[in-house]
Amino acid sequence: VAERIVEDLRGKGNAMTERDLARYWAAERAPMTGTYRGHTIYGSAPATTGGATLVSKLQLLDRQEASTGAYATDADRLHAMIEAWKLTPETSGRIADPGLWPVRRAAFEHPDTARTRWQCFDPQRAITSVVDDEAASGAPAPCAPGLRVRRSPAPSSPTGARRQGRSAWTATADRSSAVAPHVPRLDGSREGKGTTGFTVADGDGNMVAVTQTLGTWGGSFYMTPGLGFLYNDKLGSYRSSPDAYNARLPFARNATSISPTLVFEGAGADQTPLLAAGAGGNAWITSAVYQIVEGVVHRGLGPQRALEQPRFLVGETPDGDGPDSFLVQYEDGLAPSVVEGLRDRGHRLQPISLRGELRMGFAAAVKILGNGAVAAGGDPRRAGRGGAIE
Repeated sequence: VAERIVEDLRGKGNAMTERDLARYWAAERAPMTGTYRGHTIYGSAPATTGGATLVSKLQLLDRQEASTGAYATDADRLHAMIEAWKLTPETSGRIADPGLWPVRRAAFEHPDTARTRWQCFDPQRAITSVVDDEAASGAPAPCAPGLRVRRSPAPSSPTGARRQGRSAWTATADRSSAVAPHVPRLDGSREGKGTTGFTVADGDGNMVAVTQTLGTWGGSFYMTPGLGFLYNDKLGSYRSSPDAYNARLPFARNATSISPTLVFEGAGADQTPLLAAGAGGNAWITSAVYQIVEGVVHRGLGPQRALEQPRFLVGETPDGDGPDSFLVQYEDGLAPSVVEGLRDRGHRLQPISLRGELRMGFAAAVKILGNGAVAAGGDPRRAGRGGAIE
């Protein structure tokens, strides 16, 4: 295979050599690990960022008072899930190929991060503006009185003026004190369907979650004759400067957002397998896995019901000359009272599907039921399905 790759690519001007391919191997690395409602979460390891942000979201959400409501019908619950997303530390400067750069996992895994940053959560106000985190090389900034966070004006303010206190945009010259959300730019680009996710489990409780991506749509659209696989188009996921963190260097492993995930009940030696989940769909990958894990662990859903929950995505859009603003895109399926409740808190919302339609993210999930039984789910957003082989 290596010989045919080199013969083909070098014939077209590529610099690849057989020695280059011989020096590449599949690295086995420790997964990102966290806890959520008494369960242990294992997410994808660096250089991918999906595991880091998923663990952080769930540990932040775990700080909310427990409720039994489904986020599609409970505005309080969905507000907390959205705010946990916004409070997740930025991965830039923290997550890259561990073989080439220092990786700062504690910003996402340590419970003190979630405990500190959840102080920024207000059950009645949405964080409404994005502020860059220029302290990415260190620990995520804590929530403090000088924190640069803009929240929606209180409903009781007839003028909508910025108020002092936690609902205000509080001025500070120190941008390192900012909330640094891990959110995509919602500009309509990169909404391809080129990623594949599948999950497998057996009667003995073994689980596998696989996510494989070529990049947007079909990768580079190029295939070496006779080999049967496409090449990816992920060079744009690196920094261009060779001196930058996560730079485009030889042998650097790509920092994608894929998020294959395993969930176990309990902790330590008492862990028992529960769920394997993964998804394709670009920015909607982490959205899908986050919402599946929440549904299965928080409310005991089966994999099919967890997959069919209406999805939402927290992103950012340019806001004139001011700071960028958060925007929550959502599929049809949220109760009207939930949409109204989110708007009352100051969330900017954008529906992205018609009534009854499911559009975004393409996930797969299997749940261990015990006694040799496994339940599987297929995502109706694409031609996914669950099945059994004896």
